[in-house]
Amino acid sequence: MNLRSLLGPWSLALVLSACGGGRATDGEGESSAGTQSESAEGADAESSVSASGGVTSAMSGSEVTVTTAVDEGESGGVCDPIPNEFGPPLEVTLTNASTSALYIELADECNQRVLGGLESDAMYASRNPDCWSCETMFETGCLCPPEPGPPCFSSAGLKLAPGASYTETLSTSHWLAHPVDPACVGEQCGEQCHAAAPLPPDAYRISATVSTDASCEFFDCDCITGAQGWCFIEGPGALGPDAAVQSVEFMLPSSDVEFILGTNP
Repeated sequence: MNLRSLLGPWSLALVLSACGGGRATDGEGESSAGTQSESAEGADAESSVSASGGVTSAMSGSEVTVTTAVDEGESGGVCDPIPNEFGPPLEVTLTNASTSALYIELADECNQRVLGGLESDAMYASRNPDCWSCETMFETGCLCPPEPGPPCFSSAGLKLAPGASYTETLSTSHWLAHPVDPACVGEQCGEQCHAAAPLPPDAYRISATVSTDASCEFFDCDCITGAQGWCFIEGPGALGPDAAVQSVEFMLPSSDVEFILGTNP
């Protein structure tokens, strides 16, 4: 005699009660970051993705949280903002060690700067090619603000009096590319973003184009240096025929550089 014959009509109810009145199946899914999570399917099961990347399953009145690890990779997380980390500012002082005025070509007329970025034998991206960074892309949606650029200033150069000095501040940062998951920020952001990082310790150069003269076509190519010892020639023009590039080499980290300009650039 078996158990079913003993229990009679109650056997079917007992079996159904033990099984919970339904069925459950296990499945596996893969997240966009390449991780896996387990989920439960059934009439009483509901799932939702938590902000931390885990999956919360509500089943028969109880909640079970499955925590999944986020694949951060080398960039610190393709779905998280990567903060910009700028290097300390570098003050460069150009000093005219000659007995006559020197003229220095503007490397950036729009911002009235005679010095470009730091130069190195290694390839470092001194400028961010985008108008957003890995830190701001989640706020801006990778859309450039409708802001006009700085007003450009046309100048034949900076006039530096004998013995006078002129100081500019340069960046010691470069921009590193990081991969972007389009599912996190949208297709308009492309496949990568850039974040600022301090330049590594290394040998660097700063260059300037210098001449003993400047010429302008339609006006007197000169300006009054005054007590500060320098002035910008307000108008288009060019340096004299003896214009040449002068450079100074230094090591980072450093907070200031002395750039001595002589009589024979």
